[in-house]
Amino acid sequence: VSQSRYVRGIAASLNNTYGVVGVAHKAKIVNIKVLSDNGFSTSDSITRGLEYCLDLKPDIINLSVGSQKPMPEAYEVIKKLDQMGIVLVASAGNNGEKTDKSILYPAKYENVIAVGSYSPTTITSKSIFSCVGPEIDIAAPGDQILSTYLNDQFAILSGTSMSSPIISGVIALYISYLKKNGIPYRTIVTGK
Repeated sequence: VSQSRYVRGIAASLNNTYGVVGVAHKAKIVNIKVLSDNGFSTSDSITRGLEYCLDLKPDIINLSVGSQKPMPEAYEVIKKLDQMGIVLVASAGNNGEKTDKSILYPAKYENVIAVGSYSPTTITSKSIFSCVGPEIDIAAPGDQILSTYLNDQFAILSGTSMSSPIISGVIALYISYLKKNGIPYRTIVTGK
């Protein structure tokens, strides 16, 4: 629950002179709960959340979740969402200090933009916790990021879950620009 509020704040906190301002502060956010009250998800819960998006048809889906195991059912839904021109962005994972540093699913799927993290103090270096691998599409700050938190508070957290909403916010700004200029952005996304 707290991570959802935190991630949402990074992507789209209001510009209201209080606290923090999100990357795309005018974006509309729909939270879809795929985490348990203890903060864990399953392949099934992620799949159900993605299936909900088939009808919702959002512009962007941010997935600040991950697993070392493939999610074949979720991947089938990801492919459908991708064909619809919906942009999927996912955190790469935080196993950078472990033996297996490879990218987590769903970020590992080719239809998903995999986001790694770098430190704001060493922009040329990845954050020590960030997963690595050829599937990384882009990196964004994810180390010591201030955002909204529970009970009208703010907190500083680190992880690729903090990096992915930055990229989602940037993409939201780009889509907003395309929409304002009458450019069919879903055509750009799908290449059709």
